[in-house]
Amino acid sequence: MTSFTLICGWLGVSPAQFFMPIAERRVTPMDEVIAHLSADPRLEADAASKIASVLKNMYDVLAKAPTQRPVVACHLRAASALRPGVPHRLNSMLGAMHDKLAERVAAGEL
Repeated sequence: MTSFTLICGWLGVSPAQFFMPIAERRVTPMDEVIAHLSADPRLEADAASKIASVLKNMYDVLAKAPTQRPVVACHLRAASALRPGVPHRLNSMLGAMHDKLAERVAAGEL
């Protein structure tokens, strides 16, 4: 953690941006839309469900897959002991650090 904190300080990024609360629940935009439709007092439950179904179908057809960042290669001795999801978050963190380094290099700071 000391090395991580020092690297973040050197890069000028907050260590907090790499961590998220464990209990955080991500709500998708579609979940929000459906919740609003379900809560609308002007719509009966069946009508809200029909509208939600149409919207889901449209979304599935039109939504594009998010672009994935390239995986940052590193050797993790303890990879087999990491909790599920940690390698993905670690890749995201290292990718953000890589991007910040690239910005500093492009700006002539390094």
